[in-house]
Formats: sequence, structure tokens, C-alpha cells
Amino acid sequence: MKAGQKVQKVELGNPKQNNCYMSIAIKLPDGTQLYESGLLEPGQVLTSIEISRELKSGIYEGAILSYSCYDMEEIKELNGAVTIFDLEVMP
Repeated sequence: MKAGQKVQKVELGNPKQNNCYMSIAIKLPDGTQLYESGLLEPGQVLTSIEISRELKSGIYEGAILSYSCYDMEEIKELNGAVTIFDLEVMP
């Protein structure tokens, strides 16, 4: 990501072979939510997102990327995954 701006270029999405909707969330290590998508259809890819606040440059160790999957008919949560990663924010 780039420091000092809310709009960020990314490549996050729901693989086209999935048979469920997905939502994606990004949180800072302290739990502050930076972004949460709506429901993404299979094959839908996000190339740009607007985060909740501008970040300073640096490495945010222990950031959280979470995926939640939803049934396409009942919009009921099925399962999900959480990945802990180091978020690098460039000047």
C-alpha cells in the first residue's frame, strides 16, 4: 500500500471456481478495521479499495486479512479464513 492515501491498488477476489459469495476484510494489528468489502461473486476481483484512514509508511506486523464465505441462495455464512501478515506501507 502507499502512505498518505485512502485509495489503494490491490488484487483481492473470489476465485471463479467457488460456488459461494465472499467478503474480504483487512484490519491493523490493533484490530482497527481498514476495509471490508461487500459480497463478491465468484470471479469478481477488487483492483482498488478505499481504506478507512490514511496510513503512515512502515511495516505493520501482524495485520489481519480475513475471508468469509456465504451461501449464494440463503446468504448464510459458511466458513472463512484468517491470515496474519506484515502490511508494508510504502512512502
